Amino acid sequence: MSTATDRYRIVPEDTALLLVDFQERLAAVMPQADRHSCERNISLLLDVAQRQRWPVVLSEQYPQGLGPTVPGLRDLLATQASHRIEKMHFATTDAPEFPAVFSAVGRRRWVVV
Repeated sequence: MSTATDRYRIVPEDTALLLVDFQERLAAVMPQADRHSCERNISLLLDVAQRQRWPVVLSEQYPQGLGPTVPGLRDLLATQASHRIEKMHFATTDAPEFPAVFSAVGRRRWVVV
């Protein structure tokens, strides 16, 4: 029997991780303690994703202007990100390539950070 909270349950075989726009110039305006906490938490999520074999999708908003993903995460993502979306749309889901990535990943549940 399913419960109301079942829709929030993480099922590894049906889950993917989407990292949205944690880029150098955007992160540079964050208070240092907040940025450090975010990097640490994202690193932990990337570790969970690797252990649970979740696909990882990375988006970057106009990387030519806002810079790439922060250096502390870039190396982890180089080996883990199955898809990378460079976008000019504010919402990652509005990027023209997102529907194809969503379909290719084939997961119904997404952890978004």
